[in-house]
Amino acid sequence: GHYIPGTPRTVALTTAFVMCSHLQTGYLLAMIIGAMAVVSTVDWRGRLARMSIVLGGSLALSAWLLVPVFTDRRWSANTEFNANTVWVDSYGASQVLRWFFGGELFDRDHPPVLTLLVLLGLVLGTVRARHDPRCRLLVGTFVVSFVLFCGKDPFGPVISLLPGVDSLLLHRFISGVHLSGVLLAAIGVTEAAAYLWREISWRAAGLPRAGVELALGTVLVVACVPAVNTTDTHQREA
Repeated sequence: GHYIPGTPRTVALTTAFVMCSHLQTGYLLAMIIGAMAVVSTVDWRGRLARMSIVLGGSLALSAWLLVPVFTDRRWSANTEFNANTVWVDSYGASQVLRWFFGGELFDRDHPPVLTLLVLLGLVLGTVRARHDPRCRLLVGTFVVSFVLFCGKDPFGPVISLLPGVDSLLLHRFISGVHLSGVLLAAIGVTEAAAYLWREISWRAAGLPRAGVELALGTVLVVACVPAVNTTDTHQREA
């Protein structure tokens, strides 16, 4: 797609570097690149061609790592000691959903500000997905990462269809949930800020602009206090 800067060969090299540096992150990146080719029908032949170059090139450049991973799977770390544990199967949908809606997935130990923004961004992204391929890609990445993070309960039959999934630790797909979730939160905070600015500008039409901006800045600083206090507490405990 057009969402990654650089030529397909450069992107292939960069993707191969990610795959070789952290296989699971590279796996997620390959899925996202594949999705980029189908989220829009604009120049679909060119999009498929670029996707083929990127994925084919990155897989070829990473073959020295990937081939042994797949051919030597019987000697991988997936032994009887971690079978049927969260390390392989993850935590299950019920637990992950409780964490998400309870605020622990994005806002553990402080008010669920980011969680609410992620939910707002997810709703807005879903509404816009019909007309905006970037929203389709972002919402799709979040949903796929969320399902993979939930793990084999109850998505085992679907997840098992993915190539090489037995060599992956599903609980680590929380990285994709956090990455796409933060970007969705950016959509949420942008829309929330625009709405507040319109409301305040209309209601405070007779007030000086500097006073309105100072008031909004003060609200923003106060909203950041819980997160700053939590970070400071963790640093002292460490």
